[in-house]
Amino acid sequence: MPPFLPNFSRNNIIHSKVNPTIHKHHSLIKPKQKITQNMRRILGIEFEENIGSLLKKTKALVMNEREIRQKYGNHNSAVDHLIEFKNKRFYIQDKWRESKPSISDINHFIQVVNNISQDSNNKCDAIYLSKMPLTKGGIDAFSEQNQKQDKIYFSSISSEDQSNVIHKFSEFIYRNGIWYYDNEDCIEMLDE
Repeated sequence: MPPFLPNFSRNNIIHSKVNPTIHKHHSLIKPKQKITQNMRRILGIEFEENIGSLLKKTKALVMNEREIRQKYGNHNSAVDHLIEFKNKRFYIQDKWRESKPSISDINHFIQVVNNISQDSNNKCDAIYLSKMPLTKGGIDAFSEQNQKQDKIYFSSISSEDQSNVIHKFSEFIYRNGIWYYDNEDCIEMLDE
């Protein structure tokens, strides 16, 4: 059993592979086919939906972007998912683009997280999930925020393989005590 899972009895845990990616539209893409702007948009939407579907399998309070904007205002659009669990909050931004996240996107994410977090005294993690890694400017912006205060910790997970990003993100939330549950209310184990 991975070390980040608590000691549950074997009856409460299902030992199945969590396959978090549901590539609905990948049949549109053939090997060596040029990926159009519309296909990129579909992959981005699919990535956000896959993260959202996984988070619905947890027992945490989860808000999607629409719910976040309804509660905190339309100008707070840089957070796709907000998770509240016990005494902690998690702010997630997921972007599946061919280019590195721009410094303006990173600064907007930081600003929105800082705005939304004002209504809570809870410790927070702000995680930017993306296909491409942050630029040096983005890394520096996160580092600066992490040094300025200790309430919110900014980090990122990136890989050109969606399933890699989702698996690393899943490992992160499992380490924080948030698990995926199947239809029979059993915890789904993550493959290593």
